[in-house]
Amino acid sequence: MVNFTSTPDLVDHFFHHAFIADAGLHSFGGKEKFFGEIQTVFCFEDSTQIAANLDSTGQGKVLVVDGGGSLRMALTGDEVLGRGVSNGWEGVILNGCVRDLPNVRKLCVGVKALAAHPGKRIRRGEGVSGIPVNFKNVTFTPGDYVFCDETGIVVLPRDIALNSISELQI
Repeated sequence: MVNFTSTPDLVDHFFHHAFIADAGLHSFGGKEKFFGEIQTVFCFEDSTQIAANLDSTGQGKVLVVDGGGSLRMALTGDEVLGRGVSNGWEGVILNGCVRDLPNVRKLCVGVKALAAHPGKRIRRGEGVSGIPVNFKNVTFTPGDYVFCDETGIVVLPRDIALNSISELQI
């Protein structure tokens, strides 16, 4: 039985199957440790698809957003993330920025992002959901599983995660 107390433990146990994200994403949400099935969005300085996904059912899922690494505006904040919490999302990983930190920290959701930024998000109707996205030297594929804690981010292929998830004590 695997006792998952940290992402390093997960890497130790699944060394040949684990994909480890490069450092540089910081925790901003109210949950330090979270995991779930990957759902993805690719967008650049447009939050339309982020809101659309978080407004849908997200039980057991983590939304992974490749925002192109933009540091010029926030892609989401407390209002949209709060709706995500209401819809059961476990967390959001942003290759971009988040805003409204005092309120985001109070939400029971994991949030990893490059930085905080006060700039308002834009909705132009652009972006794509449900495609593999790559940042921090990891490809995040819809259906695979991502595990996050204060140490880092680890991705396991769907088959490995599903065969082992009952063993993991998270």
